[in-house]
Formats: sequence, structure tokens, C-alpha cells
Amino acid sequence: NAFLGFQKCFQVELLILSHHFYKLSSCLDGVDVLVALAATRVEAYVSEGDFSCLARLITGVGNFHALNFILGILIENGQLDLLLQKYSAAADANAGTAEAVRGFRMAVLTSLKHFNPNDLDAFAMVYNHFDMKHETAALLESRAEQSSEQWFSHYDKDQNEDLLDSMRYYIEAAEVHKSIDAGNKTRRACAQASLVSLQIRMPDFQWLYRSETNARRALV
Repeated sequence: NAFLGFQKCFQVELLILSHHFYKLSSCLDGVDVLVALAATRVEAYVSEGDFSCLARLITGVGNFHALNFILGILIENGQLDLLLQKYSAAADANAGTAEAVRGFRMAVLTSLKHFNPNDLDAFAMVYNHFDMKHETAALLESRAEQSSEQWFSHYDKDQNEDLLDSMRYYIEAAEVHKSIDAGNKTRRACAQASLVSLQIRMPDFQWLYRSETNARRALV
């Protein structure tokens, strides 16, 4: 088993190196042949559950358009974290350009939207990995709103878990906004967190979705 594992890893590294040199010499026919050959190995790796080799192959070759289906396989099989780790290792080793990083990021997000559009934790992982502050804050606010809506849907005054989640997401969003000097958005997220806090403490009155002015009037 150890020998077979080494053999597969060696095979992957040969494919990556061959692709690299074909690309350097602008031999497009060679690149196409290698991409096709790499694609034929995918089924074997999947059947053996060898996602590490798959992740190394796609991140090493870097042809995210031609081998996009590999991203889908990894994401569908819960291997997003492994994929991101392998890409970071490959980018560090090869001093990945900003353009290459953008290409990979877009390919991963496109695959996520196609295969796992409701996996918010996966999107959060990608946003965090690439330090996408605006997207992170927007996702946190979206999750806060969803949690508030879930509480409204059953409206049980004694069950505050959804509201506590909502308040936490708004506070985290405010912290992210503050880190990029988005003052107005920071204040808005803090105001929403305050309204959720009021809803928890005074559940007999609807505080959520009120403007700051209306909330102050209601308090008075």
C-alpha cells in the first residue's frame, strides 16, 4: 500500500512537471494531451478515495478551466479544506501571481455556487482563506438575518438561540467592517446587534427591523 501510494504521488508530480515544461515551451498540443491524461487518472483516484493526489494534481497543474470538474469532485466530497491547503502549499512553492490566485479563487467559488450553494460554512472558509473582508462581512450579516427570521418563524419567547446567533453574527460583521474602516457599515451592524439584544431582553415587543429612530421612540 505504501508503495502504491508513493507510485501515485510520483505519477502526479510527473504530470505536473510535464505540464509545466510544455507550458513554458508554448507546446499547446502537449498541454492538451497531458490535461486529457490527467483527466483519465481522476476516476482511479476517486475510486480509491485518494483526494490528496487529486487536490495536488489540480493545484499543481493550475489549469482550472480544463480540470474544473476536479474542483467539483473535491467540493462534493467535503475536501474543500484539503484543496485550499494544497493550493497554499503550491502557491508558496511557486510564488503564485496575483492573477493565478484570482483565477483559483473564482474557480473555487464558481464550483461552490454550483455544487454546494447553501453551504455557508464553506463560503466562509474560502472568504477567510483569501482574506475577502467585504464578502465575509456580507455573509455574516446574511447569516444574522437568517437567524432572526428563523426566530420569527416559530416566535417562542423562551427560545433565544437563534437571536443569540444573530447578535453574534452582527457583532462579528461589525468587527470585520471596522477592520477595513467601513464606518457606516460598522455602525449599522452594531445598531442591528443592539436591536437583537433588545428583542432578547424584551420579547413581548417587536424590536427587529425597526430603524434606530423608531427604536429610541419605543424605548422612551
